[in-house]
Amino acid sequence: MFSLQALPLDVMSHHSIIKSLIVAILVAHFGCTRSPDATSTVAPSSDPPTKNGKREQSPRAQQPLRIVAPGDATRIQWSTALVDPQQLAKAIRLATTYLEGVCDESGQFTYCVHVDPTRKINPEYNILRHAGTLYALQMAYERSPEESTRRVLLRAATFLQDRAVAPLDGKPHLLAVWSRPELNHSDQPAQAKLGGAGLGLVALGGMEQIQPGFSRLTERRGLASFICFMQRDDGSFYSKYFPNTGPDATWTSLYYPGEAALGLLNLYAQDPDERWLHAAAAAMSFLASSQQQSPSVRPDHWMLLAASKLVPLFERCETRVTRTELIQHIHRTCKRMADDQRPFLSKPLLRGCFVEDGRTTPTSIRLEGLIAALEILDEEDPRLGQRIEKVVTYGIQFLLRCQVREGRYRGGIPCAIRFIPTGDEEDDIELRRRAGEIRIDYVQHALSAMIQYEQRITRHRGNPRR
Repeated sequence: MFSLQALPLDVMSHHSIIKSLIVAILVAHFGCTRSPDATSTVAPSSDPPTKNGKREQSPRAQQPLRIVAPGDATRIQWSTALVDPQQLAKAIRLATTYLEGVCDESGQFTYCVHVDPTRKINPEYNILRHAGTLYALQMAYERSPEESTRRVLLRAATFLQDRAVAPLDGKPHLLAVWSRPELNHSDQPAQAKLGGAGLGLVALGGMEQIQPGFSRLTERRGLASFICFMQRDDGSFYSKYFPNTGPDATWTSLYYPGEAALGLLNLYAQDPDERWLHAAAAAMSFLASSQQQSPSVRPDHWMLLAASKLVPLFERCETRVTRTELIQHIHRTCKRMADDQRPFLSKPLLRGCFVEDGRTTPTSIRLEGLIAALEILDEEDPRLGQRIEKVVTYGIQFLLRCQVREGRYRGGIPCAIRFIPTGDEEDDIELRRRAGEIRIDYVQHALSAMIQYEQRITRHRGNPRR
């Protein structure tokens, strides 16, 4: 058998030189090598062997490579090695169709169903999640402007206006999105939530891209003015307003400030009044400064969504924190979210999930925030961005595995991939009941995350949607 070891040293050197020249020519021609390094996200081949024992490449394995991290021509992003773009596009269409199908002629959504028809569903509604569903469907319409989606958006947005948007007593210039007991099927009194105004502003502002003039600018300004009315001098907010007692400080929401900031920034893009920008910046500054000394930060995806819009405008703002301090808070939030996923990557059922009980929405909302933050990390911290790319890819994989693919609720996203006991008796009783539940916000958050991810991976490639 021929062996290089049998060759004289000078012949071996000659062969080495020729081999090196060939490699150099190939690298110069292709611009990179095809061997995945430690930073690649390529997965081991799972293609089944053929009859002759050889493996055939799947369509995923044949996807073209994409270079990322400018200036680093040796790192390859295997952008579709773990998520098939066609499967992703199908999942987006199914989720969109599901939400369209549960919107009745009045514009109200069927709020909750269960894959087990024997399970009793308690009547309830949440107008904030109604507005959030509008936000996701607007993304779906922008992606693929189907008439069926447009009709649902018009009905659902009209329902929001007619049933929930109204002024405060004695303050006609302040408009709120009201949570009313007759709609919510709740014994709670009528109240205006900060998050309702934020998401209502996002939803009505988004309708202007679909049907200009759908809402009056004065209506959107009224919602923004309510948000400013609920803001304290330090940038924090009251979370609720009650007609008889006014702003209420007894309960504070994790997510409402980010929702409010996002609504204000979206309005600022349409109505460049400095009040909206400065109020949003003050809110974001408080979120960052109030957690600077904390050993951990809150997994606030709405903050990250708002930050992706605020950072490019930061030089126009007067804030209590510097740009560097805001970026640092964004970094800490992203790292915390990524760390949430790490313990489950070795578990096939939970791989990509962010919580031990297999619930979908904690994963979806983190993905929404992380994908939005990648627009910042691409410039500020490419190394962390590379880590987050992998995190969101695993997360999207998890959501695809969770989606209902057949039957009456095809396209829906259940509460959890399945019932997974946690050892907490009280929590397990509740999760066993809810694991197969499909609520509009479960679907909405997953749909938003999937569309964001598709936009991310197709930015430098062709369109896989059709």
